[in-house]
Amino acid sequence: MNNKNFQHFTKVEMEFMQILWDHGEQSPEDIRRILKENGRVLTNGGTRRILSILCRKGHITRRKEGRSYVYNPNVKKQQAFKDILIDLRKRVFGDSGIIMIAAFLDSFHASDDEFKEIKRLLENYKKDRDK
Repeated sequence: MNNKNFQHFTKVEMEFMQILWDHGEQSPEDIRRILKENGRVLTNGGTRRILSILCRKGHITRRKEGRSYVYNPNVKKQQAFKDILIDLRKRVFGDSGIIMIAAFLDSFHASDDEFKEIKRLLENYKKDRDK
């Protein structure tokens, strides 16, 4: 999934993607069970409808196993997150990473340890970028 063809995830689509990223290949029944454990109850038809939409968008693939299908993510989690943030930066923050990060920091009540980790990540990013 590259940003040029990025299609937004709805809330429920993101829940399905998180399951597939975290648990790997899953059947519709497995996905429904995990969703139910997380407090979301969907019908069999509703589950299959979301899986069909995700397949059509190219976010997941399916393969036949016995009489049923199993589903796999077709996009890596980090790439999806990157594309979501790029889209958010462009649509909401006027393509300004600085304004976006400032808004995030303003809304994020980080502990001292979290701020240290953010600082470490920024320093590593700068080192990698300067290579």
